[in-house]
Amino acid sequence: MSQPPLRRRRLPPLLALRHFEAAARLGGFARAGEELGVTPAAVSQQVRQLEDWLGRPMFARHARGVEVTEYGRRLLPTLTEQFDTLEATLRRVQEADADVSLTVSTLPSFAGRWLLPRMERMTAVLGGRQVSLLASSMLADFTRDGVDVAIRYGGGRYVGLIAHHLLPGQMVVVCAPAMAERLRAPADLCGVTLLHDEIETGTTVVEPGWTDFLRRFGLGAIDGGRGPRFGLTFLQLDAAAAGMGAALVPLGLAIDALVAGTLVRPFAQALEVPYDYWLVCPEDRAGARAIRDFIAWALDEAGRQMAALPPPVHG
Repeated sequence: MSQPPLRRRRLPPLLALRHFEAAARLGGFARAGEELGVTPAAVSQQVRQLEDWLGRPMFARHARGVEVTEYGRRLLPTLTEQFDTLEATLRRVQEADADVSLTVSTLPSFAGRWLLPRMERMTAVLGGRQVSLLASSMLADFTRDGVDVAIRYGGGRYVGLIAHHLLPGQMVVVCAPAMAERLRAPADLCGVTLLHDEIETGTTVVEPGWTDFLRRFGLGAIDGGRGPRFGLTFLQLDAAAAGMGAALVPLGLAIDALVAGTLVRPFAQALEVPYDYWLVCPEDRAGARAIRDFIAWALDEAGRQMAALPPPVHG
């Protein structure tokens, strides 16, 4: 069977078209250079190459700047539309490839206390995709670290990222059930050991500690610095569950233990803070199916846990 004749496309260089489209859309070579990451002279050179290929000027050059010619204005809308279509198609292809796996970044304590116990359910909901956890005290760089979605403890405003509220960050007092009878009000903290965690560096916030809590409720005479310290918050939670003392922790981090009953809130008083747990992802990746599925699953898990949260022992 004979092969169909080859059809040679008669098109100018793609790079020249791209530089012209940016310059015409943005109104000059300097702004086009900023967008493309090249010098204005490089943009001008590419436009000249296109003009030579087409045999007509694309810009009228004046002392005060450049102006798109009538021919250039007729060409611009089609070029912009085609480049937008190409960009969207490439993004969809990349997202389809990325959907085979998912990398989630969060602080070590949240990874160990909230994500790891849910890995089996998470993987099932995500259709068997490979999920990797990046547990680090440093904020993830979504490009450098290959992170798809992160769980952050902070104010919820992150430049270039979409944020979904996951769990509350208010600081609550928790202890083993057997200790709760000794803690009917914050003033009773004078008679129990206070457990502390070391601040996980790398975050942009600093959690308040026992001293802040005690001052908030007029108990500054109680020494808020006494008691043992632990390297990570989940170790502090384990120590509290073992009856070693009372811990002051973000509610979202203790919620599983509270629902399971291994820890309780002895009283209702809590320290309100401007920080919560947030699911965040880059704006230009929010449409990826794996990211959408993970966020939907995590929000559902958090919602069910909050609905099952028992009230304080001494309301």
